[in-house]
Amino acid sequence: MNFDLNRMRRFDAALGYPSQSFAAVHVAGTNGKGSVCTKIAKGLEYGGKKVGLFTSPHLFSFCERVQFQGVPIEEAKAEALLTEIRHRIGEEPTYFEAMTLLAFVYFSREKVDWAVIEVGMGGRLDATNVLHPRLCVITSIGFDHTQFLGETLLEIAREKAGIIKSDTPLVLGPRARPLEAFQSDRIHRVEGQFSHYEEENQAVARRALELLGFYPHPLALEFLPPARMQMFHREGVEICVDVAHNPSAFERLFERLKRPVRVVVAFSEGKLIHDSLEVIARFASGTHLCYAQHERAHTPLGAPPMEVALFEGFHLAKERGECLLICGTFFMMEEAFAWLAKLERGNVSLTASGGDSHPSRSL
Repeated sequence: MNFDLNRMRRFDAALGYPSQSFAAVHVAGTNGKGSVCTKIAKGLEYGGKKVGLFTSPHLFSFCERVQFQGVPIEEAKAEALLTEIRHRIGEEPTYFEAMTLLAFVYFSREKVDWAVIEVGMGGRLDATNVLHPRLCVITSIGFDHTQFLGETLLEIAREKAGIIKSDTPLVLGPRARPLEAFQSDRIHRVEGQFSHYEEENQAVARRALELLGFYPHPLALEFLPPARMQMFHREGVEICVDVAHNPSAFERLFERLKRPVRVVVAFSEGKLIHDSLEVIARFASGTHLCYAQHERAHTPLGAPPMEVALFEGFHLAKERGECLLICGTFFMMEEAFAWLAKLERGNVSLTASGGDSHPSRSL
């Protein structure tokens, strides 16, 4: 990581300011921003526009982060553009800087009308904040990345608010506290009572599209990225997969599930693990803490690999008539979906999963 926007401004200039070649919607927030970005992008597509979408992180391939008309960039094209970018800027960008520049250059080459750009982390010093967007959106404010953004909601809110431009309209989600105190005729608050967070995300995306002058097509508002309360049924067991990975996201997820739930969860390093587990413990009938096979995975002492925990959690859920919730870090999801595919094919066994010498950390 390198929190120095002057670097990105220098890189953008060396590439001919691709960030200025399209109209942009800039979206920040603790939770919901990926879903809101997807809905806004689809709404613009339904409005007949050529649309780029930049989100992070990815589940399976880095190409998912950079999409044109809903289709990820081809890996060969991404590789060629990244090579060109590194040559032209004459410096070594960070991973996220490189991906942001890739999106800007790709969208410029494709001559997109609109690009929907998700902030990576925070906002004020995020690499995407070289944009001067037509619309800013802040979906929610909660505790996440506290080691970088601050220990209080006010500190975190200040970082998110760093994307706000004085001459740009701003949409604030109903949970964008404490930014609710801001007063300006350019601020458009989404208010009301929502039965679950997906309704809230739809309302935020709808307001954004209306401000941009587009009819919010109902089908666009239904679009969701993968692993957002994605439901499966295997051998009579209801399985929910969701990338909830911080306390507020877990709160909202359990509010919506409203049923007996057995949880398999893995975290990445630097997350509010203790606080998240406290939330899970209030709702879950059982919790299997494990670790993902990823370099950024948190590895709790004595915890098993994720496949072992999935096997044990699945069979307990089946035995007790519970819903199995697979949740946590984005970095566990490729492994989780591979396990689901094996389960569907009938190729899952405890022996194949690593034996019973690593009992799952059941809480």
